[in-house]
Amino acid sequence: MGDNIIFAGCSFTWGQGLWSYLETDEHVPSYEEYIFENMSLPTGSYELRDKLRFPTLVSNHFNKTPIVKITNGGSEYESIQFINQLFNPSDGYSFLTSQSLNYEDVDYIILQTSQIFRNYFSFHYLGDEYRITSTPSCENLDRITKVVYDTDKNIHENEIANFDILYKWLDDNDYSIDTLTSIMHDQVLDKVETTLKFYESKGIQTRILCWQNEQLSPIFKSDFLSKRFIPLEYENQVFNSIEDMYRQYPELMLTKDPTVLHDPGSDSHPSKKCHQIISNSIIKHIYTK
Repeated sequence: MGDNIIFAGCSFTWGQGLWSYLETDEHVPSYEEYIFENMSLPTGSYELRDKLRFPTLVSNHFNKTPIVKITNGGSEYESIQFINQLFNPSDGYSFLTSQSLNYEDVDYIILQTSQIFRNYFSFHYLGDEYRITSTPSCENLDRITKVVYDTDKNIHENEIANFDILYKWLDDNDYSIDTLTSIMHDQVLDKVETTLKFYESKGIQTRILCWQNEQLSPIFKSDFLSKRFIPLEYENQVFNSIEDMYRQYPELMLTKDPTVLHDPGSDSHPSKKCHQIISNSIIKHIYTK
């Protein structure tokens, strides 16, 4: 049994905004000041974030060390890159982590899903590979590239001026734009499932939890992922996503939490209480599954 638990996710796992509970007379930046104005945080901010975020709470319970990527934000594909980088330091994603692990060092991998359009959508047409990404809003797919591999098998993406090739692919396959979104959900979660299955074959147990409802359907369609899915329990109720829990209890967002010590601005990331709920739910699932 390993001494570490890997927590792969976006800013929800990273602990964005938890410095809003820092006991200090110094100015603690709001979400807007921190993200858009790059305003520095007071001393002790990151230490408090580490202490309050659910990766630490879960790991402390099991007397393990939490492994979380360096960078804020992220997507399912970046989570996969982070996990792979930990075991294969030559993968080229050292900006996500400087740590190196062996399979026997890790007890669990806990993956938190993010937003679907933070990932790219890939398709093949007439022998070539293409990728569509969302920039910069992450709300729709608005950039298309052709993927080219050099002699060292490194990936290069050449941007294309229009989406004609996509429309031809859709037409040839009798797909609609709505169908594309559904295919993308399945594509992303299929890569997540393949990754988690690989690490389970190496003796590492895996779990998955959701921020938004959009990822629930492909998870529940998968026998593998559904058995590893972590529901969130709060006030004698069960929620399938953080999004659902927010709807009923908006005070679980930093921006709505009356107990914060500093103005978080429009920060809708999980509050201190919400991190505790997520932690308790993960711990219960590990004990019962």
